[in-house]
Amino acid sequence: MTNFFQLRNPLICVLIYVTYLSVPPNSVPLPDFLLEVVMVALMVFVLRDSLWENFQYTRTMSLLRFLMFCIGGFLFTQILFFSGVSLFIAISGSETSDNQAAVMETIAQKNIIATFLTIAVVGPVLEELVFRKSIFDIGNVIKVPFAVTLLISATLFGLVHVIFSGDWLGSIPYIFMGLGFGLVYHFSRSFIVVAIVHMLSNTPAFFT
Repeated sequence: MTNFFQLRNPLICVLIYVTYLSVPPNSVPLPDFLLEVVMVALMVFVLRDSLWENFQYTRTMSLLRFLMFCIGGFLFTQILFFSGVSLFIAISGSETSDNQAAVMETIAQKNIIATFLTIAVVGPVLEELVFRKSIFDIGNVIKVPFAVTLLISATLFGLVHVIFSGDWLGSIPYIFMGLGFGLVYHFSRSFIVVAIVHMLSNTPAFFT
């Protein structure tokens, strides 16, 4: 019974995200940005006790340790991401995945402020709530080895970025990035740290 209640909230968040992915684009009368804000608000409410506990832990970290995790985590994740990009190019012969092309097209066509907030703020928080906080919580409760949880989380994170394009090879850089986020979350034990690292990692995409 205890395990059920521990699993309930992260499973609800995963279900919310799966429902979001299953809804056809433009079928909901809300801009992408506002839809993601609503989902983040729902997930934060569902996970409020766990997130508050994690926030209290983060507050105990020294500023130096906090910055080292944020900056070091960002650099580490970028190294993994570009390693994944190199592997993608070597396998596919293409320098740009369909997802990257879609991101650049979105930036060019939509409201700049809303797009920036979606890519660099709300999107990262939403994805960390699902792929790190919820999935890692599920793994901990059912006692899955960390390496297995990390691989599942990173693989799902990578695949979700190409789910609509079908460019499965394009998931490689994101799987590598997901491994980086997972390791940052595991070693820092801080949701805030990994969310900031994700935000920092997404921001350059807006300016390229």
